[in-house]
Amino acid sequence: MQVTTLIPAILLVANLTACLPQDKSATAPVTAKKPPENFMISTLPALPGWDIKESKGMYCQMFRHIGEDNYGAQFRQAMAAIEEEGKKSGAHALINFKVTAATYEVQGAKWSAATVNLCGDFVVLA
Repeated sequence: MQVTTLIPAILLVANLTACLPQDKSATAPVTAKKPPENFMISTLPALPGWDIKESKGMYCQMFRHIGEDNYGAQFRQAMAAIEEEGKKSGAHALINFKVTAATYEVQGAKWSAATVNLCGDFVVLA
């Protein structure tokens, strides 16, 4: 065999091998997504950019609003309780959040009262 025909053949094989698709999945670093820094509450059934890893179940927080009570303060307190319970359970978010209320008359009072329910599903995000 002549050396002059062997060298071009080796170069051709080397060039073709370099053009083949390379599997880089084995060398690519796998980085896990960090959990969210803040507890999230959403009316949506899923949070954009996040996958639901686990459901911790439905949760409801209730308060009664009567007459001249400070509704805003009661609502904020209920939201803080939801966040606290969610974190205790290991959840990162409450999804499918809904607020419902039912009114009734308080016996002997000039005010009607409302029972306010804040409900949703605790989830762990990935």
